[in-house]
Amino acid sequence: MIHSIIKRAVVGSAWRRLLWAALVLGVFAALACARVASTPAIDGARLSVVTTTYPLEYFARRVGGEAVSVTNLVPPGVEAHDFEPSPADIRTLTEAHVVVYNGAGFEPWIGRALASGSNASRVVVSTALSGGGAERLQDPHTWLDPLLAMEQVNAVRDGLAKARPEQIDVFLANAEALNAALFDLHQLFQKGLQECRHKLFVTSHAAFGHLAERYGLEQVPIAGLTPEAEPSPGELAALSDRLRALGVRHLLVEPIISQELSLSLAREIGADLLPIHPMESLTPEEVQGEETYFTIMQDNLRSLRTAMECS
Repeated sequence: MIHSIIKRAVVGSAWRRLLWAALVLGVFAALACARVASTPAIDGARLSVVTTTYPLEYFARRVGGEAVSVTNLVPPGVEAHDFEPSPADIRTLTEAHVVVYNGAGFEPWIGRALASGSNASRVVVSTALSGGGAERLQDPHTWLDPLLAMEQVNAVRDGLAKARPEQIDVFLANAEALNAALFDLHQLFQKGLQECRHKLFVTSHAAFGHLAERYGLEQVPIAGLTPEAEPSPGELAALSDRLRALGVRHLLVEPIISQELSLSLAREIGADLLPIHPMESLTPEEVQGEETYFTIMQDNLRSLRTAMECS
């Protein structure tokens, strides 16, 4: 049902939208073709890297190249907020050379999990707090802001270099290339979200605060920072009245969490649904389809432009 509603979402056909689509395709084609510098791992031994979210897995693979073997703990299709590590996951964490986690409260289990097994040589990297202030603790979804994602890439780079200093040149080169692509992505978002009828967008839960702040937008979440933080009936009614008064015609929904509230609100105000992805984890279909951080961010930008009626 959700997919049929999304497919019926109306996308403008004016020539400026077509021109914009061509620009986006050109930029992301270039990003997709970016080459990763790599050298064979020393003595054939790759660094074992364990990550806790899909974006960190992607960043670690791009920065590490052939020098790393990356395992993401949250399986495809599992809602990351509900994840709890199994005994096998604890063993994987203990045996890893490098553990990269988001921080900022996103993985409330990480401290217990790391303490469950000792490994004196293991390098542990928290990425969400690198260079950040207290405000960053309010929203752990750092990777959805391309410029903050660059800071996460740098934290991954430094962690890999600490574990394998003899390959620092590889990690530096790969991180530089990835950060250049992220900066291009930032510029694409900046240009694409400048001229819009609305300066707000409605999402399933409050995962897009950093993105909204970066581009001068307002995120209007139906649920809180976790999808389980649902609004009361009175709050939902007030939100419905506000969106109807503003003439909001699209709600943005996520691929893994329940869409019940979004569907109810959409029916209430006569809105269509569009997809948006927080990338905490991917679906099995997205993994099989070889979706990446950049292709998903491209889709997010397209949905945001439609929802906010950008020219």
